[in-house]
Amino acid sequence: MRPDKSVRLPASQITFGVICLCLGVLPAWFYGGAHWATQFWLILVGFLVGLGWWGLQLKEKSAIPISRKLQAILFIALLCTVWTVLQTVPVPSWARILPVFQGSQLKTVYLVEHDSLPNTNISDSREVNAKRLAEPSYRTWASSMDPIHSLAAIGSFALIVIVVLCSYRFIGSSSSLIYLTLLLLMCNATLISLLGIIEKVSPGDWTLLEMKVSNSFATFVSRSSAAAFLNVGLAAAVGCFALQSRLDHAYRVNPTYRSTQTTVLGRIRAQFEEAIIEISTPKAIILICSVIIFVGILISLSRAGTICSIAAMVSLFSIHLFRKHFFVSVGMLAILLFLSFAALQYLDKLDTVRTRLESLSGENLTVDAGRLTAWNSALSAAGDVWLGGGGLGNFHYTYLPFQNRPMETWFYHAESMFLQALVDLGILGLLSFVFLGGVTVYLTKQLLAPTKNSTCRAIGSALLFIVISLGLHSLIDFSLILPGIYLPIAILIGIGLAVENDSPSLTKSSRKKSSRKYTSSNTDETEKRYIPSFVLLLPCLTFAIAFAAIRPKVSSESFSHLLEQWSEKHEDSTKNLLAIIREGETQLKTFTNEGELNISMAKAYTQLYRVTMRDQKQMAWEDTLPLYARDSFYKRNRIENLNVDELLQNPTASDALKKARLCWLRAHYALPLDWRPHWGLVELDFVDTDNSNSAAHLDHLRVLARNRPELLMTASIASLDYPGPDSAFTMLKQVAGDYTLKAPAVLKVAYRAFGDRALSEEFVPPQASIMLYLAESLPSINASPDSLKIFWNTIYQHLQKLPNQDRNKSTLLAYYYHETGDIENEYLTLLEAVNRSPMNTYTRYLLAKNLILRKELDKAEVHIEFCLRQEPAKKEFLQLRDELTRERVPLPEIKP
Repeated sequence: MRPDKSVRLPASQITFGVICLCLGVLPAWFYGGAHWATQFWLILVGFLVGLGWWGLQLKEKSAIPISRKLQAILFIALLCTVWTVLQTVPVPSWARILPVFQGSQLKTVYLVEHDSLPNTNISDSREVNAKRLAEPSYRTWASSMDPIHSLAAIGSFALIVIVVLCSYRFIGSSSSLIYLTLLLLMCNATLISLLGIIEKVSPGDWTLLEMKVSNSFATFVSRSSAAAFLNVGLAAAVGCFALQSRLDHAYRVNPTYRSTQTTVLGRIRAQFEEAIIEISTPKAIILICSVIIFVGILISLSRAGTICSIAAMVSLFSIHLFRKHFFVSVGMLAILLFLSFAALQYLDKLDTVRTRLESLSGENLTVDAGRLTAWNSALSAAGDVWLGGGGLGNFHYTYLPFQNRPMETWFYHAESMFLQALVDLGILGLLSFVFLGGVTVYLTKQLLAPTKNSTCRAIGSALLFIVISLGLHSLIDFSLILPGIYLPIAILIGIGLAVENDSPSLTKSSRKKSSRKYTSSNTDETEKRYIPSFVLLLPCLTFAIAFAAIRPKVSSESFSHLLEQWSEKHEDSTKNLLAIIREGETQLKTFTNEGELNISMAKAYTQLYRVTMRDQKQMAWEDTLPLYARDSFYKRNRIENLNVDELLQNPTASDALKKARLCWLRAHYALPLDWRPHWGLVELDFVDTDNSNSAAHLDHLRVLARNRPELLMTASIASLDYPGPDSAFTMLKQVAGDYTLKAPAVLKVAYRAFGDRALSEEFVPPQASIMLYLAESLPSINASPDSLKIFWNTIYQHLQKLPNQDRNKSTLLAYYYHETGDIENEYLTLLEAVNRSPMNTYTRYLLAKNLILRKELDKAEVHIEFCLRQEPAKKEFLQLRDELTRERVPLPEIKP
């Protein structure tokens, strides 16, 4: 690294360096750069930077010096970009047999075939039924699940290239800019950490960005992403501290005047005194910032972020951050941890953090197995699209058909960068991600070599912290896809490449060795290490493609946000909604086939229908759902020959539903693996009965919406009228088997619809926990005595197959004997059930009733009192206590 204390930096270097710093600092303040609007501006700035730099290169007639490691990074980014573009190219039908195009074949399986698609011009309702558009060809599907999303996402690769090149060329050549960069990254993380801490300790739910998500932190929607970002800031603080040590070198005590110590305690004392002397004001400020950042990581309650941060700290200091000052390093680590936990104690958050970390126990991980389920589904999807991938950024569509267990949420990401790369880009994506990680590790190893200067070791220390913390974090999280995180990392990598390439070795032997190695071909190697300026046009071309593809995504995002702000309770709700719809129709004319925009427009038209029906018939808002109109249509259509206009008798309402169905249909063609259009088309299948295919949509919902039991319940109830009870029976049975908490509600609905058939084995799964839940909620079903007998016989048949180790078996047997009137066996099984589950109040309640019948009143009183302590207001328990009182004090006989 050449010193630049007295060298005036060129204006171009300062300009491009500052822009690069803005790209690394600002995205974190806009939800980590997660929104399409932020991506739009990042891509626009990146395009202007690349174009301006290319013009500057042409003017100066110079080339960019480049190292082999930087060549590898550029090659990988270019390869992933080209592969992503190829994923969006239409695939002919004959090529779908190839493994690389399995993603295209998967889409066609879930695409419901319609004879025709209505006219795309929805501005005039008279043309909706008057014109038809030819059906899109199923033979030209691309391998990407959502090609527009994939093309919009390739801007990330171009941003990485531009930022790495800018930091390599304009920041890495100046030690002043390097220090400023590390300082800004550290201060940025400190400010966001302070914001998150203030939000967490403030009374109420105050947040700067008004985020209502429970696991948000500062400007990040996800606390795990926030922790990953703060770890990058902590890495910058490590680099700052090391560089400050170099700047403070002139003020250190002359070692000539130090006393030589021979004892161990003497050496420790000398090291301690040296550490005290070396703590300057800038170092103290850096240490305070590090404490604030680390406290933010802890308060974010991200288990992965906290553990990875501590692991990176311990690893970094254990391999001698300053090499010659091991005790200083260990002392700094101890001070950092002590101050951080002292701050937690002061903020009254220490117990919260400890409780969160203790939730990593094996039992809790088994209960909270959302990530494990998502990884299992992701691995199944990867096995099908391992070669071609499902398209960059399309994991949330690719994994859905491979769910083998219900999940509580719709995972937009694989919760692991390695799986995300594999599912999105296939084996090429996984290898590219691993290769880039390997290049970074190798670069870090070279920067930390003993022969390198202090600047190299400072940047190497920062990169080592990132490699350990973010490398481990990426195993169980997806945060690296956020620009607010990967752009600062790209800056540090670019600086590391620059200082490693420009730094001479410090020892004479290494300089001689290097000189002998390159003397014979110095000129040729120098020429090979330069890259032509036209290479800057490649990311510019990528930016242009992403810029064109991201516009419909930005339009969809802005319209969706606009619709979310609307409320039916506002006095001008109809007027406001019509203005929103006019804005959406304008955007839809430009981006007709954008899936997300059509979904939002379908919701807007549905809201217009509901507002119209509410105002016309003075209905309650809850009664204006299209499902009620659907139910009325199929019930009346058995006698009358109706259409939607005759049913609603309101042109505005019927026209709104026609337009909503058209938008759902377009969204379904654009996003065949999205569950939302399937449900929308089922809800509005009565609008166009000639072209409806509810059975197929419901069948696909059973696979694509397994993580939404409420949706499947509603869909099954809707299908009772059309397409028929068979479809409803299948979906209800799936909900009963997959969701324990929904089993009683499902059984209640199924009993009303199917009678005794619902109480057979099909709606009483053999899982003991579900059977127990059903048995305890049986009174709400109001089944007939004969039906109850069928139900308990089914339970008994399942019980014969359960192992004796199952603690619920004895409880279920007790319930069975209670229903059949076998008091003796009921008593024995209840005793065993209470021993196995002493906190089950209903079991103790049954045992107390049994004991009263057996006239063992003292024992019964013990169990009744326990039940009342747990649930003092429960009516059944109070009545049983009264019954016990009457048994103890019998009423006096009245003599005639």
